[in-house]
Amino acid sequence: MNHPQRTRTNHPHGTIRIFDSRMNEVVRNLVVGLVAFGLLSLSSRPALASAPKCFSQPNDEQGVTDTQAAAMKQCDCAGSATHFGYVTCVRQVAEMAVTAGTIRKACQKNVVRPMAESACGSKGKATCCETTPQGRTSCAVLNEAACRSRKGGIVAAPGSEPWCFLACGS
Repeated sequence: MNHPQRTRTNHPHGTIRIFDSRMNEVVRNLVVGLVAFGLLSLSSRPALASAPKCFSQPNDEQGVTDTQAAAMKQCDCAGSATHFGYVTCVRQVAEMAVTAGTIRKACQKNVVRPMAESACGSKGKATCCETTPQGRTSCAVLNEAACRSRKGGIVAAPGSEPWCFLACGS
């Protein structure tokens, strides 16, 4: 398509081309149209309502507990080749529970995160329960020798379970 144009030669940087007013109008209309389309598409979207957080609904706690129990049965903690492989299995169990309606999507991370904080699939590692002089207990996944040699008044002992949320009562 050939658009009429004018040439201006008395410009300090040499010859420049100036499109006629019809071309300027086309460009202006295109810009106005794109802006209007963008504004309309934003305003027509439904507002993203935040879903209620996990444990705000009556069945959330039982659903999370049941899904964690299912993951413990389906995902081989001691036999997993890698920690990543174990966590992937747990994530898949949680996704299936969401699809089945056993837990809400908002609770999926409440299944996976505590189970990921574990020694599962980590060769030579164990949960390590640490208690500060102030009586605060926490859990870390370390090798047993590192667990027993903690400093700073921290009393540490290998946990009874490979999952921190069960090992130390925290």
